[in-house]
This record gives sequence, C-alpha cells and structure tokens, in this order.
Amino acid sequence: MSDPGVSSALTGGAFVIFVVGVLLALPISYFVIKRYQRAVRRAMMAIGSHADTGASDLNVDWATGGASQDVRIVDLSQEKPQKTETSKAIGAKRFALTLVYLLSGFVFALSLTGYYFWINEIPVLPQRFLGVASIMAWPAVFVTSRILSTSVLQQTLLFGAYFALLGELTSTLNANHFVLFAIFMALPTLSLLLLFGGMMRTVGPFMFVIMVFTALMANFSIDVMDYLAVNAFVTTAPQLYGAGAATVLLGLVLGVLALYVLAAAYARKWMSDDVIYLFVSMLIFSFWLSLLSLATYGPIALLGLFTIVPFLLALRIGFYWVRGIARDTHVPLLYLRVFKKSGGDGRLFERFSRTWRMAGNVQLIGAPDLASQTLDPPRLFAYLMRRLRSLFIGSRDDLSLRLSGMDTRPDQDGRYRVNEFFCHDNIWRAAIDALADDARVYMNDLRGFQIENRGAVWEIGYLFEKAEMSRVISVIDKNTDQAALEQVAHAAKANITSASPNYNRPAELLVLDCDELRGRTVHRLAAWVAAAEA
Repeated sequence: MSDPGVSSALTGGAFVIFVVGVLLALPISYFVIKRYQRAVRRAMMAIGSHADTGASDLNVDWATGGASQDVRIVDLSQEKPQKTETSKAIGAKRFALTLVYLLSGFVFALSLTGYYFWINEIPVLPQRFLGVASIMAWPAVFVTSRILSTSVLQQTLLFGAYFALLGELTSTLNANHFVLFAIFMALPTLSLLLLFGGMMRTVGPFMFVIMVFTALMANFSIDVMDYLAVNAFVTTAPQLYGAGAATVLLGLVLGVLALYVLAAAYARKWMSDDVIYLFVSMLIFSFWLSLLSLATYGPIALLGLFTIVPFLLALRIGFYWVRGIARDTHVPLLYLRVFKKSGGDGRLFERFSRTWRMAGNVQLIGAPDLASQTLDPPRLFAYLMRRLRSLFIGSRDDLSLRLSGMDTRPDQDGRYRVNEFFCHDNIWRAAIDALADDARVYMNDLRGFQIENRGAVWEIGYLFEKAEMSRVISVIDKNTDQAALEQVAHAAKANITSASPNYNRPAELLVLDCDELRGRTVHRLAAWVAAAEA
C-alpha cells in the first residue's frame, strides 16, 4: 500500500505546524499553571488565606499522649473492606465507560480508515481495511488507558490484548503499514504524553489547540504575504509584515475562541472533562492525518476532521446505555486535607476523585496545592480573561450564592463533578460547615500532618463534633506525625458535646496508611470510603 501524501507533507507544513504547536504549548502550559497557582494564592491573601497555621480552637495537651483506641490504623495495601452497593456501582460504571470509550474509539478508527482509503484512492479489501483500522485503533486504546484510573496490571492486559489483535489483523500486511503506524501514531502519541499527563492535563489540551491554530495561521501567513506582494496589494515591507502578523494574530484569536467554545460546552454540561479530553485527543489524530494529506490533495483533505463526528455520536449513544445500566448513585463526599503552602503532591486527589466521581460529587475548599488538579475549562477561561477574583467567596452572601448554584447533577457520561470553593480566611470554616451538611461521607488527607498544621487540627475536631465518625476516612503516610495525630484525636473526642452524633457512642478515627499510589491502592481506598457510606 502506498501513501503519496506522507513523504511530501513531512517535508512541508504538517510536521512544522504540529511540532511548533507542541513546543509552544509545553512551556506556555507550565507557565499558565504556575501563574494560576500564584494568582490563587494572591487572591486568597487579599483578605487572609486559609493557612494551616491558624488557630485551631481545640485544646490539645501536647504533654499528654493520645489514647490508642481513639485512632485505628489500617494498612491499605494489606486490608480491604467488604464490597458495598456503592463500590459495586463504581466498578460497574468504570467497566461500562471503558467499553464505551473503546467501542467509540473503534468507530473513530473505522471512520479514519475510511477517510484514509478514500483520500489516497486505495481499493477497499476487507482484510486490508481491518488491518489498517486496527492500526488506527491505537488512539482509542491509548487514550482509554490514560483517562481511566487503571492499575499497571489492567493497562498491561489492555495493551497486550490490543497488540495481540493488531498482530493477528495485520499479519498479511507488508512493512509499509508499520511505517505508517510509526509515522501516524508516534508524534500525536508523544504529544499526548507530554501535554495530557500529570499537572499538564488540565491546561495542556487547550494550550495545544490555541498554539496549533496559531502555528497553522503562521504557516498560512507566508502564503498571504506572497499573494499580497505578487498582486501588489501592499507595496512596503511594514505593510507586508503587518499583514503577516495580523494573520498570526487571527490564529491566536481563533484558538482562544475554541477554548471559549469548549468552556461553554463544559459549563452547559454538553461535555464532561473526560469527553473534552477524548475529543481533543481524537481531534489531534484526525488533524494530523489531514495535515499529512493537505500538501498533496489540497483543502479537500481537511474533510478528515469530520471523522470525529461518528466518534461523538457513538459516545452519546454509549453514555445513554451507561446511564441505563448503572445504578443511580449520588454520594457527595467532602474532601479535607493538610494544606500545602507550596503546591504539594496532588496525585492522590486526582486519582481518587476520578474514581469517586462515578458515585457522587467531590466538594473541597480550593487552595494553590490542588489548583492544577481542579482547574476546569470555565475557570481557566476566567483566569485568562483576568476574572479569577470573582470566583472567590468573601461573605456569607457569596457563600449562599455559590451553594445555591452547586452542580450536583451527573454529566452525560454518568460521572459527577468537583465543586471547589475558593474562600477567604473569614469564611472557610462556614463553607466547610455547609458542605459537611450536604456530604454523606468524608475523606481527610492527613499525609504529612504535623503539630503546626492548626487548620487540619481544627478540621479533626470539627469532624468529631459534627460528623458520624463511622463515615470519616483519613489517610496518612510515612511523613505523618502519628503521635501528634493521636493526641489531636484524643483531645477532639474529649471535647465532644451532647449535640454531637458521636456523644456517648464509640468513636474512633479510622486511618488508612497509604505510602504508595498505585491504581489498585486508589481503588481500594475508594472501596473503604464506600464502606464508610454504607
């Protein structure tokens, strides 16, 4: 099978546009994330931040050791709870979404293969078509493994099954097809790894879209300037370069407009964060193949962008099926934590929340430590438009307004959203009190807890007083001062009033020791939280 478009396009604009888009998006994404974290910190400091060094309102006698019966520590890697209806619902929904993502991705592979055969005028033979389609299915497998919280074992099984199928379906194809695999898949896959992983995940896809529009128009500006000069529409160098700059600026404006459209689709619940991730990922592959064909076949090659349409339709049908078979659950969770002043490790929150959102909303107080993990398209657009301070809560009226508009409905894929409340120092405790009333289960991330974390001390005392301790799950690691934690738990239990649901009842702080953040560990953590809700 020949590919007349690849060799010529790689020496032209396609490769340059894509690489420039990636190279610009990487540093800009990192810069935006760091600036966003700094902007959040500054906005919080405008009235005073929720710092873990504030007053705790809990009388702790540090000279007295805590009672061991007040804290029960469980090794998360060794023990697992009984399955509950909620944990079963999470597992069923994860499995159903995996099928939907894979099958929709295979629909995308078929449409992309059909476009490839059509644009290159290749005769359609069933075995050849399926062989190329199996190569084109790589994006579905790769992206599905990235967006679902899967363990290393599950990823190994997924990739193993795919490559076994690939070997079977491509056994009759020649080596040129594997060259196609390398050319077509390598650069987009590398782009996804660089821009869609870790803290880049919340910003990278959108910066890539903006930068690709900019790079595309920058490449087009050369033709614009050449056309204007040849036809004598402009006669001076400043006018010529001004026209080129205006073309590049148009690309930037179109990219920002695309971000606005995605943010609006997210805000109106037309797309969830995962659907946006899938959409942009698949669009990258279709865009890349269209660029490869553009140099040879002209503008008609851009029809390859429409291969994304069958994929979106398949997703919509699949989500309808997921909502039909998955048990309707809504278990709101209040996520508390030791606030980190300088960023911190947000991997636990990211992985756990992605799993728990299949059962219910995750509510939390916003701060710079998790800013890069919770940054959604509307908030990113608000930041870029310099409207971030409008998202902060500074009074009880602001809090009431935000609570009334809290998103508690599932997205089309059946997953719930994270509700993040950015609060000034005068209102964050009232926000926790309001969110605790709405929550059915509580998770307290006490990794790295020390005596100095007075805000976390207050939260432990608050949970003993206001929440049923059987519904509270805490997490520690090797950096947690367990002796200080036991003292705080003992003092909190001693200060319980008659209004507490734990009054005259056995109450203990259930603590899970979590030193490793593997996929199986996160799933087991979600199971423990689900058992606490039961």
